[in-house]
Amino acid sequence: MHKGEISSMLIALNEEIYTFLGQLCSVEQSENIDGKWSVSQNIDHLCKVLVPVNKALSKPKFLLRFAFGKPNREGRNYEALVKRYLEKAQGPAKAPEVYRAKENKHLSPQILWDHYQALSQKLLKIIDRKWSEKQLDSYLVVHPLLGKITIRELLYFVHFHSDHHFTAIKLVLDQKIS
Repeated sequence: MHKGEISSMLIALNEEIYTFLGQLCSVEQSENIDGKWSVSQNIDHLCKVLVPVNKALSKPKFLLRFAFGKPNREGRNYEALVKRYLEKAQGPAKAPEVYRAKENKHLSPQILWDHYQALSQKLLKIIDRKWSEKQLDSYLVVHPLLGKITIRELLYFVHFHSDHHFTAIKLVLDQKIS
């Protein structure tokens, strides 16, 4: 998948999430159901993931090369990356403590959403301005579960992960309505 296609996928997913969240009242966004994260907690978690992604992708490339080396394998496509993630997770993955959502009853869902949107827009700008098509496969970062992955694989993961949490949001709300 080319850089433009990845960006388009991320934009489309964010628009879908934004439209969906716009239909919810703040109570629907803040309530937990059966011990599952609330809508706001899912968005908070996505924000906590995007902060280090943006930070890593903003670093000078020579620092990434120094820290993580060069890829020693072909990059995975989207489906292979998701398959690898699911194999490693062996069931529902548990986020490292630093990425776990906290109770957000005092934080406005709109503030959380605006923060997520700003982080998503920043990611898109970084991809567009700093990373060439070839460089997406030439540099590595470390993922907590997957280990060293290429920048392209990281972008696939960001999409997959965001979509996974969007699905979780819809399931939580479906349970609430039932």
